[in-house]
Amino acid sequence: MDDRLRDLLAKLPRLTSVPAVDRLAAELLAADGTEAVVDLGLAVAGRAGDPRAWQYRAAFDSAFGLLAAAPGAENAGRALRLLSALPAGDRRELRRQVADLVADRPVGDLATAFSEPAPEELRACLARELRLRGADLSTAPPIAAWAATTRLAHQHRPFDLPAGAGLPELPPYPGAESGASGLATVPSGTVLPPLAEPSGRAAREVTAPDDFAALGAATAGWSENSNGRTEARVFAFPAPLETASPEVLRTLLPGLGLDCLHGRDDRSGLAVQATDAADVWELLFAVALHGGAYSSGVDEARARLVAWQSLSALAGCARSADLAGIERRAEQCAWFGFEAATDWFDQVAWDLGLLALSPDRTRLAVLAATDTD
Repeated sequence: MDDRLRDLLAKLPRLTSVPAVDRLAAELLAADGTEAVVDLGLAVAGRAGDPRAWQYRAAFDSAFGLLAAAPGAENAGRALRLLSALPAGDRRELRRQVADLVADRPVGDLATAFSEPAPEELRACLARELRLRGADLSTAPPIAAWAATTRLAHQHRPFDLPAGAGLPELPPYPGAESGASGLATVPSGTVLPPLAEPSGRAAREVTAPDDFAALGAATAGWSENSNGRTEARVFAFPAPLETASPEVLRTLLPGLGLDCLHGRDDRSGLAVQATDAADVWELLFAVALHGGAYSSGVDEARARLVAWQSLSALAGCARSADLAGIERRAEQCAWFGFEAATDWFDQVAWDLGLLALSPDRTRLAVLAATDTD
């Protein structure tokens, strides 16, 4: 261990912020190269799970992040060494770390985890992430051989597939940026007009027992891991709506008995704006990827999957529908975003309102979600 690394480790317990840890790790990389960063990660891996010493987790994350972002098979191998060094009980962030490592990297760069000793849990996460991204495992024989002979690679199925079914083939990301920001479904700064009187149109709720989980798949992190809540419901009309327009939906929504429109006062309002399936998918993807106030979100591959699952349920697809069928159906639906100034929405930074009207205009799916710190 060289003097610079020894000095960094001595300072580590006294550091008071994550940026300070990141800065020292970057200085170590600039001065002594990647092997010094590996030494740092290996030195702190054993204490990375100690909640009383967050600096060690921060140092591990910094070291891993520097290596994961560096191109080439050698750096991928170094990052994998760090993940392998974590004690089994401290791999809580393994899926996220694997997603960061796999992103934009050739499959062959990761083969060392399958040709040299590595935890089976790490191999399973790598194989799963590669499959979800549509990677051709045959280009890396060690990975293909492992995946063909173990059941671990199939433990985390993305959908509730029948026994023996393969993983669905996912299309590429449809233009969503992982750094997307903002969850508004109507333009920022929109002045919300007063809520319209209920239209009086008869509507029957037809929400099935499984609909809530499917519709809210992308917002589950807000509800389950933070302070958020989700409303997900489906309604049927005895006759088609006259038009698929924001104006019709705006007069219709107050009469559906939605929880998200309760608790309004004289200042409350409701805005509805037309959108399309691609924009809805990107919004659902961003919600799942970035998480909420106290939830960190999921990895990119998982975010894609739950976005498709929510989109499918909103569009009214059968659970057996393949992605091509979901895409066709979604393009035929009319899509809307809505925003309501009611007590139900926290109106901090994490509010979502989506509507999907079926092609025959007799079925309306509603997904509303909110979260706060």
